[in-house]
Amino acid sequence: MKDTKFVKHYKRQLANFFQFFDRTLDKQKMEDVHQMRVSIKKLRAMWSLIQMVNQDQWQKKVLSDLVRELFSEAGHLREAQVNLELVQATKKSYLQPYKKYLKKSQKRSTKKLVRRMRTFKRKKFDRLNDQLLAMMKKIPDDLLVQEAAVFVFNRIKKVRKIKKYLPNEEKLHDIRKEQKVIQEVLNIIRVLSPENTLDHLRLQVKSFNQRIGQWHDYCVLNHSLKIFLKTNRGQKERKKQKKYLKRIHRKQKASQKKIQKMLNKYMAQHQVKRLENLL
Repeated sequence: MKDTKFVKHYKRQLANFFQFFDRTLDKQKMEDVHQMRVSIKKLRAMWSLIQMVNQDQWQKKVLSDLVRELFSEAGHLREAQVNLELVQATKKSYLQPYKKYLKKSQKRSTKKLVRRMRTFKRKKFDRLNDQLLAMMKKIPDDLLVQEAAVFVFNRIKKVRKIKKYLPNEEKLHDIRKEQKVIQEVLNIIRVLSPENTLDHLRLQVKSFNQRIGQWHDYCVLNHSLKIFLKTNRGQKERKKQKKYLKRIHRKQKASQKKIQKMLNKYMAQHQVKRLENLL
């Protein structure tokens, strides 16, 4: 049976995952770690969509469980790498102890990730994907476009409900997770149906995700600095470090306000109407 557009797209994402998995296992470079996590997020989004289409035949948990700890350990290393990159730009001497702390954290996280990758059940992952691909070939692309539109519509409704609780950092983290999935499923709609009218929404979601990603980076840095200050109380640089933490916190709060305005703009009623037209 000939591969559908969706199957071809899924195979490309699988290939990306394996490519960045191998690169990360080899050298643990910052961009490779990031791209491996991105590829897992994209696969998870597709698994969620397939589960919605074929609930009785397949559950995403079977594959999600295999990558959960790998994704988590890669996340710890990614956070240490991003934090170090953010503070490296600041040449202040009072941040040197924190930089040393981050380098140690990065080293520990690297070792844990490599151990996790070496025990990754690749044969089982391949076998489950072969079974999934055989099932996916039977799903027409036009059905997937409709189901993907329903999926995005439901996720946007969910985000709109969460948005009522803003400003709230935890809820904004929840929105960030939802937005990543929405972006990938909108990408799938574009691949399967290039003539659809959702490209404007897709680009808005992409722009929003870039903005909220920057906000998240400062959230992680903020949290890391607080832990560092709690565990390193006897430093002469402590007052300056606290002032730096306050500046980071102000940046984070300012970014959060801009993010909320973006949400209000692209989640307007006319955007939802476009989705409804595909249903």
